[in-house]
Amino acid sequence: MTGARRRHLLPRVAFSIAETAMMLGKKAAALRRECERKARREGDHLVAHLALGIRAHKYDGRWFLTVPRELLP
Repeated sequence: MTGARRRHLLPRVAFSIAETAMMLGKKAAALRRECERKARREGDHLVAHLALGIRAHKYDGRWFLTVPRELLP
């Protein structure tokens, strides 16, 4: 993908564990466990780098996942 085209894509969007699990065809509990296993501390919260460019952020005890625009339906 060229740089000019990349700039026109919308930014990533945050989803809950349940919403992301439904998009990926996984169970929410399995996705939550994967986030917990891969989590690393960055500043004052946890971040997990998952497959396909998906990132999970944990704030106040809740996971929020950012999904690349290319993966959104």
